Amino acid sequence: MDLWQNILNNLNENAGLVALIGVILSFVSIILTMHYNHKQDKYRIEDFKDEYDAMTDNSGISMLFEDKDKYQRKMFLQKKLRRK
Repeated sequence: MDLWQNILNNLNENAGLVALIGVILSFVSIILTMHYNHKQDKYRIEDFKDEYDAMTDNSGISMLFEDKDKYQRKMFLQKKLRRK
């Protein structure tokens, strides 16, 4: 019984420190998540650039149905990469 009371007293005395550590850890987790998402976006844009550069230049006029999908994908990539 004395052991449990001792543990509870120590937790009560250090409650502010425990709360501060919790807040710091939550900020660190938010920062790490933002950093990870930023890196993923960077790699996704690089993939878009590679795919866009690999496509041939089609005008979009009088093309087959299969080619229209490629053209639409190219226009989507162009919009994402903000290219003209």
